[in-house]
Amino acid sequence: MSTRMTVHRAGKKTLSATQEAEINASDMAAGSDSDSETSLLEMQRNTLPEDANILRIAVMADPEVTLGFLLAGVGYQKDRFRNYMMVESETLQEDIEQFFLMVYRKPNIGMIIIDYDTVLRLKPILQRCHQLLPILITVPNKSSLTAYLDKKERSRRLRQRDAY
Repeated sequence: MSTRMTVHRAGKKTLSATQEAEINASDMAAGSDSDSETSLLEMQRNTLPEDANILRIAVMADPEVTLGFLLAGVGYQKDRFRNYMMVESETLQEDIEQFFLMVYRKPNIGMIIIDYDTVLRLKPILQRCHQLLPILITVPNKSSLTAYLDKKERSRRLRQRDAY
């Protein structure tokens, strides 16, 4: 790519506005280096076969918990499959059960992180799950953590009252 520059008396080289516009237009037409590198990496990522030795983490939780795990780098998407589901109160029970069973049966999922409210909704299905992998981990969310802390505080008060 050749560029024309204007030289000022002080020896500094600058581009005129029309020259900058021409360069930007030619870069857009040809594709800039960073765009081509990104697309090359994207192509390599999509063409590499799935490694059977890599176990992934799946997340089924409320949007705040799920977003936290996604920001930590847990999210994965390939061939119309996502390893996470944001479960809200309006989410249908069928959808939750279907997603859980799909993730539970996948051979490359090693851990499923589920928030407390979703575990309560999946209780009948979880009682039938006895495989070694994937590991099922229950994490608290805001609503369940508050209830747990309230219960813990009540038991602490009872212990203190009994101590006197």
